[in-house]
Amino acid sequence: MLVAGLISGCAVIAPAPIEYLPQDPPPGAVPYGKQVYVDDGRCPDAQVKRIVGGDAKKNIPRQVECVPRPQ
Repeated sequence: MLVAGLISGCAVIAPAPIEYLPQDPPPGAVPYGKQVYVDDGRCPDAQVKRIVGGDAKKNIPRQVECVPRPQ
């Protein structure tokens, strides 16, 4: 029954709710390429900080920027 629903496109999978951290995670805590959101009040209204994990072994720094709050 579930297979038929998946094939026909009728199955609905709700996305996981977005979690907002209260502060930046320590260096190395966010795996390479993974995104986390931080709501620490340092970005403009209606925005949060997005951190994308880097890789210290490959000398790739984490990316940090203020973005509109994801829905």
